[in-house]
Amino acid sequence: GYFAWLAQYIVVKRVSMENNYHSLYLSFLDTLQVHSLEQHVVDQTYDNIYILLKSQKITTSSSERQLLKNLGSWLGGLTV
Repeated sequence: GYFAWLAQYIVVKRVSMENNYHSLYLSFLDTLQVHSLEQHVVDQTYDNIYILLKSQKITTSSSERQLLKNLGSWLGGLTV
């Protein structure tokens, strides 16, 4: 339901493009302290990393590599 939508929005529309706000989004999740939302966010992050790694354009598109870099940095912040 709502957690899946919110997780997708946070990861796809915010985190992957706005790496300078990662600490804000992490604080938001930490303040809410809703484990199922956090799990949805982690799952969505892994799903998007997997999609980018399978992409044919990852070797030629600097924008896709930047998205992958941002998601990798985000995943580190989530899990550390």
